[in-house]
Amino acid sequence: MVGSRESTLDAAVEFTVYQLQLTTEHRHNLQLDPTFIPTPTINQYNKYAFRLPLSYRIRLAQLLENDKMLLILDDGSGKISVYLESLATLDGAIGRQKVKKTLHQEKIGRDFSFAFDETKRMLAVCSSSQLCLYIYVFDAAFTSLSGLGTILNLVTWFTPGTAILHACFVSGEEEILLIDSMGQARIFSLITEQFRPAFVQLDSLPQSAFSSPDGSCLLISYQGDARTNFVAYHWSTFGSTNGIPLLLPDLAGSPTVLSSIGNRNSIHLMSIDMPTHSCRSTVLDIKRKVTEFMFREKGAKQTTSSDDAQTMHNCLIDCFCDLWTRFPVVPAIRRRTITSSSIRVSKRLKLVTESDHRRFSPYFNDMIQAFEKLTRKPTASELRNISVSGSTLTSFESEVRPDIEWDVSRICLGEWLADFLCLIPIQIAVCRENRFIPLKDGVFSPELERSLLGAEVTRIVDNISLGWYESLLQSYMVSKPVKVVSSMGEQSVGKSYALNHLVDTSFAGSAMRTTEGVWMSITPTDDAIVVALDFEGVHSIERSTQEDTLLVLFNTAISNLDVVDSDKLEVQREFALKFQKIVQDEQDANFISRLHAGNLNIIPWPVIESPEFYKLFQVLKKRLDQQVTKHRTAGEFLFTLKTLMAKLKANDWGALSQTLVAHRAQALLAILPMALKTGCSEVDPDIEPLKNFDTDLPVDNLTDSSSHFYLAGPAINADVISLERTLHVLRAGWEQFGQRQQLSDIEWVAGLSLHLERIVELRQIMQALRSSEEFLTALRSNYGQTCSFAKSNALAASSSASKVGPMRDLMTAQRGRIAASMTAAFV
Repeated sequence: MVGSRESTLDAAVEFTVYQLQLTTEHRHNLQLDPTFIPTPTINQYNKYAFRLPLSYRIRLAQLLENDKMLLILDDGSGKISVYLESLATLDGAIGRQKVKKTLHQEKIGRDFSFAFDETKRMLAVCSSSQLCLYIYVFDAAFTSLSGLGTILNLVTWFTPGTAILHACFVSGEEEILLIDSMGQARIFSLITEQFRPAFVQLDSLPQSAFSSPDGSCLLISYQGDARTNFVAYHWSTFGSTNGIPLLLPDLAGSPTVLSSIGNRNSIHLMSIDMPTHSCRSTVLDIKRKVTEFMFREKGAKQTTSSDDAQTMHNCLIDCFCDLWTRFPVVPAIRRRTITSSSIRVSKRLKLVTESDHRRFSPYFNDMIQAFEKLTRKPTASELRNISVSGSTLTSFESEVRPDIEWDVSRICLGEWLADFLCLIPIQIAVCRENRFIPLKDGVFSPELERSLLGAEVTRIVDNISLGWYESLLQSYMVSKPVKVVSSMGEQSVGKSYALNHLVDTSFAGSAMRTTEGVWMSITPTDDAIVVALDFEGVHSIERSTQEDTLLVLFNTAISNLDVVDSDKLEVQREFALKFQKIVQDEQDANFISRLHAGNLNIIPWPVIESPEFYKLFQVLKKRLDQQVTKHRTAGEFLFTLKTLMAKLKANDWGALSQTLVAHRAQALLAILPMALKTGCSEVDPDIEPLKNFDTDLPVDNLTDSSSHFYLAGPAINADVISLERTLHVLRAGWEQFGQRQQLSDIEWVAGLSLHLERIVELRQIMQALRSSEEFLTALRSNYGQTCSFAKSNALAASSSASKVGPMRDLMTAQRGRIAASMTAAFV
C-alpha cells in the first residue's frame, strides 16, 4: 500500500537565539578582577529557534538564568500571551499555546508597556492610557504566573491628559520607576502603594530607560541631533542630585540594552550595529557608597592586560614550565602512535634572534631545576635531554634550504595526525534538567535534541558521533582491544590532573571547576587502546541527585578502572566496613556484584605534588594491565559506548546485550537486499564492499560472483522490466547461451539452471549467512513467504518447460530457477 499525506503550514517568521558565552578562564578572571574586560563568543551550533505567525509581534523578550526566556507576544487581535520556558522547549510551547498568562487589550487598553525584574520574579503591566498598574509574580521555579494584589489605579497621581511612557523596576526592590509624558520620573513603591516624594524633572522625553542589573543606578537615553546621549542616576540619591552624563561611543540609530555578563556587577551597555552586522558593548564602571564584599587571596598576582605583561627573559621559554606543571612529563601509560619505523631526533628548541644566544640554555636549565624542586614530578631525563640554543635569522635560513637535507624527525603523516588528534579531548555527554544528553561531534544541538524526542535506542545510536575519534576507533585502530579508565569524585579534587598523569591525556584542569559532563580522550599503546573518560564532579550545587546518578551509572558501566580521590590511610578501613554492611544488607543485589563484577580495589591516595603521589600511578598501571579486557576491538567498544549512552538518554533499563543484538540485526537487515543482489553494501555513488562491523575490514576471504541478481519479496516492489533485464544479463553470461539451437531443450535448460545455481552459490553473503543460525532465523521471518513461493514457481515452470518447450515457458523456468536458487541458498 502506497499513500501520502499533505498538510499546509501558514507563513511564519523564524527567530533564532544565540547566547553570548564566556570561557572558563574569562569567567574566573572576571570574578577575581572586576576591571577585567571579557571577550564573549557565540557558538554557531548552540542556537535555538522559534517561529511566529506573520501577525504576531514581540512586546518583550528577555533571557534569564538557566537558559530560560521570558517572551510576551501580541497576536494582533487583542490577545497578549506570556511565555516563560527553556530555550529548547520554547518553540513547542508556542505551537501548543502553553501560555503562563493571557491578557486582553480590551481590559488593559491599547497603549501599554512591560517591566520585569528577575531577582523578584515580578512582571509589571503598565496601562499608559488608563493609568493602571498590574503586578504579577512567578513562583520560585517559574512554572506559574499569578497576580499580586489588586489593580493599582494611578489616576489620582497624574494630571488629566498625562500618559506613562516608560516603566522599569528598581532591580532587587519592590519599586518601579514610571516616566510620564510631562517628563517627570518618579518611583512607585508596591509595598506602600505610593510614590516617593523625590522626583526628577527631565529636560526632554527620553528614548529608553534601563535599570542596572546590580540595582545601583538608572540609565536614560535621549536622542540628540547627531548622536544618542546617556545620563545615569543613582537610585540611592534619586531626585536629590543631577544626573551624570556619560561620554559613550556614538550609538545613533542602534538598538541598545543594559545587561550583565558573568555576574551582575559586570554591567555592559550593548548595541547592534546593523550596517556592519556586529554586536558591540561598553563596560560601565559604577561606583556606589556601599560596602562591597569580595573574597580575595592575600598576595595573589593581579591580572594584567596584555599591554602591561612583561617577562624577565623570554615568554616563549617560560611557557614550557607551565606546560610541565599542568601535564605529565613522564606519564605512567605513554601514548604510542608513532612507530619505530619513523626517524626521530632528540628534542631541540632553537630561538631565532639577533642577540643573547648564550643566555637561553642556562636560563632553561635553571627553570628545569626550579620546576623539579617545586613540583617533585618524576622527569627521568626527558627535560635534561632538550637542547636549547639561539641562532640568527641568516644562520637558520641556511639550515632549512630546500636543496639540502634537514636534520629533523621524519614521521608518517597518518601517524602524526593520529598522535595530534589524540591530544584533543572531546565532550561526549552532558546532564541537564535530570536528563542524560549525548552530544554529536562534541556539540550540543537543540535541533537534534528536538528531533530525537521519543526516539528509540537504535535511532539515537545512529545519531551519536564522536567527532575525530570516530575514524580512529572505527577504521585506523579498529582491531585493537580497548580498556577504559575514568575519573570520578567530588568537584575540584584533581580528577583531571590525576587522569592526565596516568594515561598521558590533556584534559583541562585547575583548582576551580572546569569539567562539565563527560569528556573523552584516547591513548594508543602497543597492545591496546586506553580510553580516558573525565567526569564532572558530583555533589555540586549545579547538579541534582538524579544527574549525579546518571553520570555514576555511565561511569561504572563502561570503565575498567576508576581513579577516585582519597588521601588518608583510615579511608581504606572506613570504606571496607561500609561496603561490608552494604553487601550484607543487599546480598546478591549489591552494587559491587552487579556493577563492579564483585571486585573493588580501595587505594589510599597520597597528597598531590608529593613524590608518593606520582609513584602510585605505576601501581594503577599494573592493576589495569592485570584486568581482563572488556572490549575485544575498538569498533566493538565504539558501538557499545554509543548504545549505552543512547539507553541512558531513552531511559531504557533493559539488558545491554539485547539492545546490541537488536541494533546489529537491524543494520544487517538494512543492507541485506543490496548484499543479496550485488554482493556489496552500497553501489551508489561508490561501490562499498561488505565489511565486518566490529573491525571495519572488508570480507575478502571468499570468492564472490560479480553478477547482479533480482530479489523479490513481500516488502519489495516487483518490477517486471528490471526482472527481465536482470535475467537477460544472467543468461547472456553463460558460455553456452549461444548454442541454443545445437542443444535439446532439456539439456539446455539443465545447463542454464546449473549455471544460475553456481553463480548464486558464489555470492559471499550466502556463504556468510550459512554459518550463522541467528541471521538465518531473521531471514526466514522476513523472506519465508518468498522462499515458498519461489520454490513452487520453479517446480511448475520446470515441469511445463520439459513438456512444451516454447521460449516463454523457458523464460518462466529460468525466472523460477533463479528465484529458487537465490532463496534455497539461505533457507
